[in-house]
Amino acid sequence: MSDKETFQMEIEEQLEKWKSQIDSHSQKLHELKLRAEKLEAEAKLQYLEQIKELEVKIEDVKSKMGEGEHRLATIKDAGEEAWDEVKTGSQNAWEDMVRGVNKGWDEVRSSFELASSKIRDGISKK
Repeated sequence: MSDKETFQMEIEEQLEKWKSQIDSHSQKLHELKLRAEKLEAEAKLQYLEQIKELEVKIEDVKSKMGEGEHRLATIKDAGEEAWDEVKTGSQNAWEDMVRGVNKGWDEVRSSFELASSKIRDGISKK
């Protein structure tokens, strides 16, 4: 297997992992919305705003994934000679993107934890 094919496989595997995480977080977000609906008006509004912020963060991750899918298509279209010329730049750009997406996921996770905790507290106070 060539370096190009190995790199393509790594990108494809990472994109699939991120898609799975998006699905999982989207489901959790839906569950948070359902829980927030049980709160009184003022608390509900506050938590729905936090949920909206989570949606924005998830969309940001999706956007970065789109960049990764575009980069993968570019790599697939490149011939072996062109691959040798763009290899280092592609690998560096991919690593930067992975760091950015991972940072985004960290923000999503902490926001989920905070929102879940606040919604749980709000429901238990009823």
